[in-house]
Formats: sequence, structure tokens, C-alpha cells
Amino acid sequence: MAQPLPSFCLAALTSGDAALDKQHLGRAQPTAAWQSHSHRPTLHTRGAALLEWLLALALMATLAALAGSHLQAMAHAMQTTSVSQTLVRSLRMAQHEALRRSADVEVQPLVCARLLDIDHDWSCGWQIFIDRNGNRAFDADTDTAVGLITPPYASDISSTRAALRFGSKGTTSYVQTFQINQRQAVKVAWARIQVERTP
Repeated sequence: MAQPLPSFCLAALTSGDAALDKQHLGRAQPTAAWQSHSHRPTLHTRGAALLEWLLALALMATLAALAGSHLQAMAHAMQTTSVSQTLVRSLRMAQHEALRRSADVEVQPLVCARLLDIDHDWSCGWQIFIDRNGNRAFDADTDTAVGLITPPYASDISSTRAALRFGSKGTTSYVQTFQINQRQAVKVAWARIQVERTP
């Protein structure tokens, strides 16, 4: 059976607990107002965050502008290539018709409202016909229409000559060059048709 503590021991324990309580209560405790203020962003912090947002927006705008100009240049180059391929296919078709029919085939630019200040404007398209009477003009009564071609995209197309003529053997008697958007060139030399890049 446990023996009760002497009275002087109980008094000592009681006085010690009271001293600890006083020491604990004497310490400064953080108030609710101080705690809320410590977590509140300062003016300097808000200014730095705003500056970071502005820098990020400026960087994104610059990247978007660079990407947009690059994509536009790529699209323009693809359109130029498509126009040059259309021109090459039509010239080879005219050359093939000259060989197949053993006749002179004329390729002439179409006349339209879109006239550019360039030499021998072919921008509106071109017509291909068999020039049976040899007058270098399409006559519905005697000549045979082969094709009427328009470029797939609006482009600036010029040529060193006003028309192109394939003889009965599928050759030309001169060298003729077509410039497309000042980026690519289609060169016709006798029986050869090739695409060249403009430097």
C-alpha cells in the first residue's frame, strides 16, 4: 500500500508548479494581428511579382511575333513553289502536245485587270493552243485550245518574252526565263524545262 507524501514534499511540488506557470505566462505570445501581418505580402513583393509578369508577357509577345513572321515566310515560299510547279507542268504539257501532234504549240499570257508594272506580265495565267495557221494568235476557227491555266495563288510572274512557242519537235529556238515572286525562276532552254532559285 502506497504511503502518503510528507507535507513538506507536497508544498515543494506545489510551489514549483506555480513558478513554472508564471515563467510560461511571462513570455510574450504572438498576437493574431501580428500573425496575419507576417503573412501579408509587402509592397515590394507585389511590385516584384508584377515586374515578373510583365517580363513574361513581353517575352511571349516577342516569341509570338518571331513565330508569326517565320510562318508567314514559310507559307509564302510554299505558295511560290506551288505556282512554279503549276507553270512547269503546263509547259511540259505544251511540249508534249507539240511532239504528239507534230505541230507548233503557243503559250501566251492571259490579259486581265491585274496588270503589274513588270515586263511581260503572266500573273493572271496563260493559255496553250495549237497554232495551226502560224499567226501566233488564237483563232477559234482554225486553232485548237489545249489548256487555260491560272496560278493556284496570287503571284507576281514575269517573263523575258511575251509568249513561248514549242516547235513540232518539242523544242524552242531561244532561252526564256519566268520569274515568280522574285524567289524562283523557271527556265526554258530548247527542250529543257527546269526550276532555279533566285539568289
